[in-house]
Amino acid sequence: MRKEIIALRIDDIFTSTKEHEVYGRETITVAGKTMPFSFISNFLFFKYLPGFRKRLPYREITASEWKQIFDILKRYNARLTVGITAVWVEKNGELKPFFEKFPEQAEIRNQECKTASLR
Repeated sequence: MRKEIIALRIDDIFTSTKEHEVYGRETITVAGKTMPFSFISNFLFFKYLPGFRKRLPYREITASEWKQIFDILKRYNARLTVGITAVWVEKNGELKPFFEKFPEQAEIRNQECKTASLR
């Protein structure tokens, strides 16, 4: 019996935009009613003001969460293509490769590349 292969893709893993990008809120709730708001909050400087700014930064995926992801991929015979930022520029201008900045995640990635569940 032939198993169907599922192919998935995710980009911008371990990117600095999670720390440095500023977004405006997309919606606002007034009197229990949700209304679109991004046309105002992303206009000029508004996204930098309290109340207009969307919550950032968000955290990276942990090593244990990556293990869970790879377990699910194996269970469903799925393949995942991951776009990872190769090098970070630190505040002092130093270039820090992915495997130095996130050593645990890099080790798991290296192991999973050998099993072919990750591309």
